[in-house]
Amino acid sequence: MNINRQLLESASLNPTKNSRQDYIFTLCANIEKNELTLPLYQRDVSWTLHKCIELLNYQLLSKSPISAISINVINNTSKDFAVPQVSFIERKILPNIVRGQMSVVDGQQRLTTNYKAYSDHPDLKNVVLDLGKG
Repeated sequence: MNINRQLLESASLNPTKNSRQDYIFTLCANIEKNELTLPLYQRDVSWTLHKCIELLNYQLLSKSPISAISINVINNTSKDFAVPQVSFIERKILPNIVRGQMSVVDGQQRLTTNYKAYSDHPDLKNVVLDLGKG
């Protein structure tokens, strides 16, 4: 049987082989520079303000461990193979996909919430940190 070489390589990929830890600040800076993007097929942001606040409280008050975020590194940038990428907040299609660019597979709601806090987004303008609570 003749199987396409790229398909064979993709099918044998072990996505759990590599893992790393990053600070939320670093991830947000990567989002800002479009080095961390979303594949076009990702759904829109659906979290309510209440859900965003819950996440921020959990993170700031260390009530729960932060869940893993799944990210693919884009290695094949050919137009026939690569999935179009969009920016986080505006969901604008990015014209250039760069080899080594990171694409979020799971965790976009959490990353978007953190990026909104990082970038002082209007959606979170009335959210304040109360260190006396908890």
